[in-house]
This record gives sequence, C-alpha cells and structure tokens, in this order.
Amino acid sequence: MVINVKDIYELDKKIKALFLDDDTFKSKELFIDNNLVGILYYINGISDEKKIGELIIKPVLELERMDFYNPSVSKVSFDKGVSNLLNGDCLIILKDKILSIDTKTNFNRSIVEPDNETVEKG
Repeated sequence: MVINVKDIYELDKKIKALFLDDDTFKSKELFIDNNLVGILYYINGISDEKKIGELIIKPVLELERMDFYNPSVSKVSFDKGVSNLLNGDCLIILKDKILSIDTKTNFNRSIVEPDNETVEKG
C-alpha cells in the first residue's frame, strides 16, 4: 500500500472526524528536513507518553528517519489501526504504510478499601 502526502492528509481528516469531540485524542505531525513524513496519533491516558517520546519521537528527531526498528511495531489497515488506537496503541500514518505501535500505559493499581466509604456493622 502506497500512501502519498495528499492521502496522508485525507486519512488525517478521516481519523480526526472519528475523534472530533474527544479531548484525549492527540495528534502530532512528524517532519524531517521540513518535509512531512507522517502523522502520529494517540489517546492521552491509555497511551504512555513517555514510551511515545522514547520509542518514536526521539529516534525520529535524532536519526532524522522513520525506518527505526522496534519489535512492537506492526503494519496495519486503517480500521485495525483505529481499533488498536482505542486499545492504547499509537498510530502513525506514513507515506507508504500505517503503523501501530504498542504504547499502552501499564496501570499498576492495587485494590484498596476507599477512605470515604465506611461500612457500619451491627
């Protein structure tokens, strides 16, 4: 599947229309040498912004290329990418492919009794 820059913007409109009223939906255009190479999408709160910075944005800025290796990257269709996005993955639309990258937040919460709900026995 080859996607040109015009198609990137068409897919960008399509995905932003799906998340029109969602304040947690975030997007970031990725440029190398002032040329658009892709658009990154994630859901704030279920995607780990630290992982996104370390796994995607930092390599793009330092290496100035998008062909970085990461075992959690997979090529996907648009529909599968949106589904993965809703499950915490980061989605990147590039000129020739759509990538889904595992950036899910690890929720490490323990089960505790709430402070404001007391139980009376008697």
